[in-house]
Amino acid sequence: MAIPLWSRRAMIAGAGSALAGSALAKSMLESTTVSDDGAGLAALAARSHLPFGAFVAGESLNDRQFVNALRNNCNLIAPMNDLKRRAIEVAPGRYNFTRADRMLKWATQAKMAVHGHTLIWYKADPPWLIEQLEKKADGKLLTDYVSRVAGHCAGRVRSWDVVNESIRPEDGRKDGLRDNIWVNAFGEQYIDMAFHAARRADPNALLLFSDYGLETDHPVAERRRKAALGLLERALARGAPIGGVGLHGHIRRYGFPYRSKVLRPFLDELRGMGLKIMVTEFDVADWNGPFDTSQRDDEVAQLARDFTELVFSYDNLDAFICFGISDRYSWLNKEKPLLWIPQVRGLPLDSDMRRKPMWTAIAHSLQTRGT
Repeated sequence: MAIPLWSRRAMIAGAGSALAGSALAKSMLESTTVSDDGAGLAALAARSHLPFGAFVAGESLNDRQFVNALRNNCNLIAPMNDLKRRAIEVAPGRYNFTRADRMLKWATQAKMAVHGHTLIWYKADPPWLIEQLEKKADGKLLTDYVSRVAGHCAGRVRSWDVVNESIRPEDGRKDGLRDNIWVNAFGEQYIDMAFHAARRADPNALLLFSDYGLETDHPVAERRRKAALGLLERALARGAPIGGVGLHGHIRRYGFPYRSKVLRPFLDELRGMGLKIMVTEFDVADWNGPFDTSQRDDEVAQLARDFTELVFSYDNLDAFICFGISDRYSWLNKEKPLLWIPQVRGLPLDSDMRRKPMWTAIAHSLQTRGT
């Protein structure tokens, strides 16, 4: 039996595009159905053979209500901070895997897969590393770390963000790469170095090149897509063992529009290159939206459905990961630009772990995947 996604909701008065957007959202949502069997997103994803998960901060695992919601909706987790270099290599050559191992053990006991985040990311570089690399361009500062961490986690981590957030055309480099310590020391070949080291340490994990800002209909995003494709073509031609691309999937309902007609050609290019795709940090910011919570929820859900229906249609989609499962721990509430919105609601569950319209939109896309 199928039930309607949401009952009709009264929309606050608006004009122009806001009113049109509300009407479109309501129309789409009223046509959406999900099976009324009580299954969480984890079960629905398993039926369509798709790993589905969320980023998790270690301290949130002490929250029993959150853990219950996590288990019901995810079959995969991505540690928020515990696999980053600042957390692991606490001093030059001194590794502390206590936090990482605790998270990996929890996942094993919960029968959840793990996505590793992240091996090389400019924001996770400890100060001592920056100082050493600026003194001497020693490749072992990159390869030894990647080998040690990927090897330590081998067999317990199914996939890695090997290189994260390396694209930034506005920095002015011809290759479109972000100006960071690694590219200054080794050029774009630092990406090859990282992937080769990760593959030697773990022959089985899916190795991803991951970045944000690849999804939107905006000139900056178009330059980012072009730079990413160029880099991938060159790196693959050099033999870098890149297995897939991680799309962060941070999209906004109001401003910086996401449109499937823009993202689809990019995904087609990736598939044509033989690469897997993974959505690694999905959420929908409702910053600058209307004050009315019901209206915002419906319009966010409309966009979530549009996005998930597109990416779920690709047979090279390897996994789908939200940047959290509940608004209780969402980074969006720390970054919100409008204080008059009581709480940003960009994840499938609200702060009380209740299912929101966005949850049902994703559930619908999972149920209809492949049909």
